[in-house]
Amino acid sequence: MINKDFLVITIGKFLQILILLVTIKLSTYYLSPNEMGKFYIIVTFSSLLMLSLFNPIGMYVHRNLNMWKKNKIIFNKILFFVLIVLVLATLSSLIIYFYYIYIGINVEFSAKEFSIIVFIYSFFVFFSQFIAYVFNMLHFRLIFTILTISISLFSLLNTFSDKESIS
Repeated sequence: MINKDFLVITIGKFLQILILLVTIKLSTYYLSPNEMGKFYIIVTFSSLLMLSLFNPIGMYVHRNLNMWKKNKIIFNKILFFVLIVLVLATLSSLIIYFYYIYIGINVEFSAKEFSIIVFIYSFFVFFSQFIAYVFNMLHFRLIFTILTISISLFSLLNTFSDKESIS
């Protein structure tokens, strides 16, 4: 007999990969090279922030999650984590703003627009992934799977619904 959790996660990962492949195909078909370039610059800066600032904090939280659950302090710890990420994202947007002004980035956004877009994108991508993995670690496999599929669908829909702001 196949484990129910294994089956749920396997089907979810398959659907997530399928959605991401469709996203790549549709975005490269419908978005111009200029629009794709702007999107890639946003993703690059966001990835840099997530890997250098947010990821170490997320790893710390994930390592301690079960202990916090056992001690019944998980909600307070996650709330504190969210506040730290908000502060870091705000500081990061200021750094990006000054980087944009003094070093320059060849996009058609203003420094303010660019730093705000990177802030919003970084925070919501990291936070949504973090929450999904919290559910996975706490053995809520179906909720984890639904969230990961929803994040992928949101990414697909957002690529085209927000085309005007990228243009």
